Amino acid sequence: MARSASEPDKKEMIMSTPKTFSIPSAGMSPHRTVARVIWQGIASLLHQRNLTVAEQQLRALDDRILNDIGVERSEIRSVVRDGRSRRSRMVPYY
Repeated sequence: MARSASEPDKKEMIMSTPKTFSIPSAGMSPHRTVARVIWQGIASLLHQRNLTVAEQQLRALDDRILNDIGVERSEIRSVVRDGRSRRSRMVPYY
């Protein structure tokens, strides 16, 4: 069965991380609407699971290795969620 041009690739859907549930567009069948909401929920759960695994892996490292990569143990959660450490946001004073 051929896919229409408006449907995204499955790879693209898996790699995307929806932040919110979108309101279904007018004229969309109820079955597609339900399927979209279910898919977005599954994608959101997978994204949360990936973040949790990343946090666990960083917490397993010792403080010396964390320091080498520029992360303090207290920052692990924010580094995983926001993608940067407090030190990387600081402007050096000369």
